[in-house]
Amino acid sequence: MKPPYFIVALDHRNSLRRLINPDHPDKVGEKLLYQWKETALQHLAAAANGVILDPALGLKAWPTLSSSPRPTLILTLEHSGATVVKGEKITQADYSVTQLKNLGAEMVKLLLFYHPRAHSAPHQLELASYLAQQASYEQVGFLLEVLPYQLPGEKNYSPAAVILESAEKIAALNLPLTIYKAPFPGNEKNCRALTQILPCPWVLLSWGTPYPQFKKQLEIAAANGAAGFAVGRALWQEFAALPPLQWADFFRKTAQPRLEEIKAIFTS
Repeated sequence: MKPPYFIVALDHRNSLRRLINPDHPDKVGEKLLYQWKETALQHLAAAANGVILDPALGLKAWPTLSSSPRPTLILTLEHSGATVVKGEKITQADYSVTQLKNLGAEMVKLLLFYHPRAHSAPHQLELASYLAQQASYEQVGFLLEVLPYQLPGEKNYSPAAVILESAEKIAALNLPLTIYKAPFPGNEKNCRALTQILPCPWVLLSWGTPYPQFKKQLEIAAANGAAGFAVGRALWQEFAALPPLQWADFFRKTAQPRLEEIKAIFTS
């Protein structure tokens, strides 16, 4: 897998349940989630060079993929969501790198909730360091996704400032990272700063941003050093307003053209 990175994120679990049934996400069963993941995979994977899947459900749909060559299989290490302790978000790993490699992963992904001034910050960095080293040992790629958040009582919170400071903290660890996945850091200057700070290529994540806004962000990021994208809900979140029988039609007519459109940012 080489840049530009055209990665489709289909590892959503709890957030996907909330999209399908906002009032009662706990009532969304695995059968419906699998149907969604299989539909999304079949319609988007052929245009991607990497796909992020969760091992529990997403991986079950992988054998149904008929496109050739197949994109790089990226499996998620973390538990869905975060454990919240005194307002701080703590990542928990459900799998080891070895387990995911044995399941067929060519790359693994860790979602790290991180704030440099959180009491949990050292723990979060220790977890990322351990898993990155494990991925290096197992000779699989390591994709680190770092999400900022606001601490309880924090005034003048700036996501962009936390994104850049987090990148500096992580870069200082000299971890064997393959790809760094980051939210939009606010503007052109910050995109350039992120490119300079990081020791590896970085890709822009969509983080639930509406598609038109994400496309504009990606254009700025691409012009200032981003090596691609790892896109999820920006492509397909409107599907939730449709019944399951119309999902395939939506992915074919809406999500597929969007994916091709943002790929062209890097190839035209």
